[in-house]
Amino acid sequence: MFPFTVEPSKFSNFYSGLKRGTKLCPRCALSGIAAYLGWLWKAQGKDKLHIFIFYSDLDVMLGLRRDVFVPLATSNEQKGGNIPVEFSGSYIHETTLGLLLKIFQELRSQKTELGSEGKKLLEEILDEGLERKPLVLFAFSGTPARAFNMDSMVEFSDFRTLYRLYNRWIDLLSGEEKPHKIVVNAFKQFYKREGNNVNTIWRDKISWAILELRDPSPFVESFLFEAKLKEAGAGPLSYKTLEIFELYWKEVIGMDKDLLNVLKGFGHSLGIKVHEKSETGLLYELRNAKNPDDFFKVLNDIQFRLDLTIPENILTIEKGEKIMGVSWLRIKTLLSIYAMNTYLMLNKSGKKEVDNG
Repeated sequence: MFPFTVEPSKFSNFYSGLKRGTKLCPRCALSGIAAYLGWLWKAQGKDKLHIFIFYSDLDVMLGLRRDVFVPLATSNEQKGGNIPVEFSGSYIHETTLGLLLKIFQELRSQKTELGSEGKKLLEEILDEGLERKPLVLFAFSGTPARAFNMDSMVEFSDFRTLYRLYNRWIDLLSGEEKPHKIVVNAFKQFYKREGNNVNTIWRDKISWAILELRDPSPFVESFLFEAKLKEAGAGPLSYKTLEIFELYWKEVIGMDKDLLNVLKGFGHSLGIKVHEKSETGLLYELRNAKNPDDFFKVLNDIQFRLDLTIPENILTIEKGEKIMGVSWLRIKTLLSIYAMNTYLMLNKSGKKEVDNG
C-alpha cells in the first residue's frame, strides 16, 4: 500500500507521476486522496514541514484525523500550522519528535483534549499486546512556491518503542511536579541563539538519534562544548536531563548500570577539579581524543595535573578497542559529558562543590 504516488521531488498536486498506463487500485487512489486531505503542516520560517500519518486501514486513518489531530489542532489554536507540537524548528526530526511528545502526553493525561474515541484508538494502536499493522509517519520538509520542492524526508513507524520509552521517563520522574515538562525541556534545550536567529542543529541531531534508536551522546557532547560553554553565564543541562539520557543509554543502547555509575562519579570529580584549578584545556583534550592512545594520554595528564585517581575499570583496553565491552569512544564521550556538565554547574553557581545528584 502506498499513501501517495507523485513526482519524487514535487508535491504541488497529487496527480500520479506514473502516467504511462499505470493504474492504481481503488484503495490506493483513495489513500492518495486521504493524503491530500490529511496533511499536517508546520511553518518553519520560509520553509514548511508536512506530516502525513498513514495506516492501511482507511477507517483507522479517518479516525486518527477526525478524533485525534483535528481536536488537538483546534483546541491548541495552532499558529503557523495545524500540528500541535511541544517544540519545532528548521529541521525535520526535531519537529517530528515535538509532535510525538505532544501526542504521548495527551494519551497519558487525565485532562486530555482528546475525546474518548480518539484516546481509545491511540491506545489500541500503541498497545504492544495487540497484533496490528504498523502506523507509519511520513514527514517532508521543503520550500513551497508554485510547487513544493522536497528537501528531506523521514519515515517513522516505531511508535510503540518510543511510547514505551516515554512512559519509562514519566515513571522515572513520577515524584516531580511536572514530569512531562521535564522530559520536553530535556530535548527542547539543545539550541543556540545566534543574533536574531536560533540554531537548532543539535536538537535535530539528538531527535534523529532518538527516533532512530541510536546513541545521542556525541551530539550532547558537541552541544556542551560548541554551544553551552560559549554562552555568557553558561549553566548546565536542564533539570534531570542526564537522568533521562541515562535511562535511554541503559534501555536502548544497552549500557551497563555499574559502568554508567563509574563514569558519572569520575566525571563529577573531574568537573570539580577542572573548575577548582581552571584546567578547562583538559576537558577539551578529552573531548578531542581521536583514538585510545590519545584517550589514555589525557587520563594520564588528569591523574598528575589534577591529582585524581583514575578508576581501574576504564584503564584496560580490550579487543576491538573496547573498555568493559563498550567502545572506547562512547566511554570517552560519556565521561566528557559528565565532566563538562559538572563544570558548567559550578561555573553557573560560583560554588566550589556541587552535589552529585
